[in-house]
Amino acid sequence: MEPKDYITIVAVLLSPLLAVQAEKFIERTRNKKNRKVQIFKTLMATRGSKLSIEHVTALNQIDLEFYGNRKFFYENKKYKKVLNAWKEYFDQLRVEFNLEIESEFKAWNEKTEDFLANLLFEMGESLGYSFDKVTIKRNAYTPKGHLKVEYEEQQVRSLLIKILNGESSISTLQVTSNEAVERSNNAVDRTAELQLLLIEHYKNGKPINVKINKE
Repeated sequence: MEPKDYITIVAVLLSPLLAVQAEKFIERTRNKKNRKVQIFKTLMATRGSKLSIEHVTALNQIDLEFYGNRKFFYENKKYKKVLNAWKEYFDQLRVEFNLEIESEFKAWNEKTEDFLANLLFEMGESLGYSFDKVTIKRNAYTPKGHLKVEYEEQQVRSLLIKILNGESSISTLQVTSNEAVERSNNAVDRTAELQLLLIEHYKNGKPINVKINKE
């Protein structure tokens, strides 16, 4: 047999194995992209409700799913802009501000929306979706009532933390009325009088007046 015949035999024997491995590789690649797409879709759908559990969970999955495989340099390069945009957005989320000052919250929220729009833009570009940043920001529907609720919830949490840490306290105001005070004093006097009568009866044998109703 000639060398080419041996090569042909080896190729025939290995072809099923190579086909299975190629199919597994394609399936793994497809699943990885599907997970990235699901994160992108979740963030797009919840970009108007940034405090929702779905939104926060999707953000926490970015590092896991968009960090490229070291064996494949093109993945690192392809998603590098996504990871950089996520880092900028994450840094903005950690910026501290005074919740009691509405202007500070408004300025922080506007910057947050800009960074989120940039993140979604880069993520969409890497996955083959075409959305410009203006559309991402403008087309997000968030009822004004939800924004107010989120702001008030943040204020309540901030105040509660200060109280628990001993940095603040809850002010109380005791309200009384003249009528309530008078009734309270009368009740005390009658109770004292009743006690004296009972002492006289049991200790000194003072009789108790009893009225008999003939009916």
